[in-house]
Amino acid sequence: MTGRTRSRLGLAKSARNQYLLLRLMIGCRVRELNARIAAAGVMLVVVAATASAPLAMAAPKQDSKQGDWAVFVEDEGGKTCYMVARPAAQSPSHLNWEPTVYITRGAKTGGRDEPSVSAGYTYQDGSTVTISIGSDTFTLFTLEDGAWVAEPEPERELIAAMKKGASMVIKGTSARGNVTTDTYSLSGVTAGINRINQLCP
Repeated sequence: MTGRTRSRLGLAKSARNQYLLLRLMIGCRVRELNARIAAAGVMLVVVAATASAPLAMAAPKQDSKQGDWAVFVEDEGGKTCYMVARPAAQSPSHLNWEPTVYITRGAKTGGRDEPSVSAGYTYQDGSTVTISIGSDTFTLFTLEDGAWVAEPEPERELIAAMKKGASMVIKGTSARGNVTTDTYSLSGVTAGINRINQLCP
């Protein structure tokens, strides 16, 4: 965790910021899992944390493929189940980045299905990410290369919209000011969520 991350976590004084603190800690865990996937060669997912990730740790196991999503299970430090997807389309075409969307479930999420985004680049400081599914739009806060929903209720609403939708569009802004658009298939989301709920009840 960088000095900037630690300084931001130190600002968690209010009840809302305490909730955000939990979201950030889970996000750090997700990036660690992402690095383990890459180290195992199971699925190529690249984020900034990979370079410093301890490669000696046990890699997560792929449980199944649900539509366009892959389900993984990992038992290091408590059982965690999660599903991941890569975009079907990206814009602008002249830039190169490798984003990933997660839905994570386990003891550290309090038994909730938690969506998050790993951008494949560092977000612009203070920027937000938008996720559009049909006529619904959700706003996520960002920290370094990750994005999360700030409150429990819109988090549940996002999960519900993902289950009903066919695709989702994620827009973010990099530290260099580039606006990126990633389009994900939602095929298999419901089956994937059902599976991680079975694996991590």
